[in-house]
Parts: sequence; C-alpha cells; structure tokens
Amino acid sequence: MTPVLIYLIANYLTKAEKKSVGEGFMWLAVVSLVRFLRSFFDGHAAYRLTALGSDVGNTMALGMVKKSLKYSVLCNKKFKMG
Repeated sequence: MTPVLIYLIANYLTKAEKKSVGEGFMWLAVVSLVRFLRSFFDGHAAYRLTALGSDVGNTMALGMVKKSLKYSVLCNKKFKMG
C-alpha cells in the first residue's frame, strides 16, 4: 500500500496544472489514516502474538510438570515415616 500511496502523492505534487487545496488535504488525511490503522493493527497483532506465545509456553510448562510428576524418581519410592 505504501508504494502506491507514494506514487499517487508524487503524481499530485508534480502535476503541472493547478493543484487544488482540497486534494492536498485529502492526501494528508489518507496518509494520517493509513498510519493510524497501521499502528493500531501492529499493536493488536503484537498483543495477540504475545498472548499466543504465553499460552503455548504455559502449556509446555504444564506438560513438563505433569510428565515429571508421572515419571519422577521420587514418586516411585515408598513413603517412610521418620
């Protein structure tokens, strides 16, 4: 999307006929909107991927704890009091 926007803005800036102020403000608004949406979705994606990584890490840790309790050397010994 960025190369297309740069091309269109460059065409607006280099055209020889009279430039309208409204079209300039339209390009300014488009660039501002695209930058806002990009920042928003980058932040949202970073949050979702962090949450996914946390879930995967917790699942792996829980699986390792469950397996270590199931096959632990200490769990196979008989309990002696005193």
